[in-house]
Amino acid sequence: MAKYNHILVLIGFYFVYLLTGFNTVSKRNSMVSDSLKDQCIQKLREVMNTQSKFVKVHAAEYLLWSGHPEGVRETFMKEEQQFDSAKPYRIGIWRVLAQADSNAKEKAAWIGKIMNVFADTHATDRINAAETLAKLGISPSAQYPDITRRAIESSGTSLSLYSLWAASVSGKDSLNECRHKVLDVIQSNQSDTLQTTLAAYILRHIGGINAEEWKMLVNHALSEPVNSSPKVYLLSAAFMLTPKDSIQSKIYNQIKKELLTEQHSPKAGIRTEMAAALAEKGNENDLPVLISMLDNKNPLPAEADNADVSAAAAYAILEIGKRN
Repeated sequence: MAKYNHILVLIGFYFVYLLTGFNTVSKRNSMVSDSLKDQCIQKLREVMNTQSKFVKVHAAEYLLWSGHPEGVRETFMKEEQQFDSAKPYRIGIWRVLAQADSNAKEKAAWIGKIMNVFADTHATDRINAAETLAKLGISPSAQYPDITRRAIESSGTSLSLYSLWAASVSGKDSLNECRHKVLDVIQSNQSDTLQTTLAAYILRHIGGINAEEWKMLVNHALSEPVNSSPKVYLLSAAFMLTPKDSIQSKIYNQIKKELLTEQHSPKAGIRTEMAAALAEKGNENDLPVLISMLDNKNPLPAEADNADVSAAAAYAILEIGKRN
């Protein structure tokens, strides 16, 4: 009988453990409520349907990335019919359609259009094409090796760095070359604002840095003057590429603290970059900041800028909701 009672006690403890675990999971999942998720999805659809050009593109991508593709392809097929020759917006349209189309042949057709613009050395939206190929993970090197090489070696900062990034997806050697180049740009005293900004932006996408390189990145991020354009991109890269053993360290907390101050920036692009970092590595503690951005508690003068910031915040909230 004693043995039987002992078994009952163990069973009782087991059920308590299960219930405690379920309650913990339930509590964690409730950090982003269903109503808040619905609000974010509704906001993204509203921005996609009411805004224009790249604000519309961003909202559409957020819907795709967060797993809510309904209506995106249909909306951008209409945009393509109307703006297929509008530069540089056409690149954004094709970028969305390349991600929204599940048919391999049609997807390849959209990518082909972007590739053709990149290959056209006279195209005024060639830089946008290079950036888009990089973001889609498509290297132009195989199809246009000479054109790609000349683009990388060009004097134009944006074309050179975006082309280098696009080419980096072709293999380990190309990726290492790109990583070394952008790290050199960040460290160099000769780099201008645009070079440093783009280098930090690319680095946070490709990652792969070691502990010493991360410390260098942190030093540059924290020493960059307040309100300078590169600062948020350096902070974003440092925050997102923090080594596991440095998360919650004093320096990590300082990076995040300074990153969060960018919610008050007068520039929409800086606010959306901050939101992008939180979408990738933020947690439930960041929800108040993001909800404030979602609701435009600190609005910018332009309606389109506010829509862009609100959409970026909505996406970040949805991504945090997946993790908690």
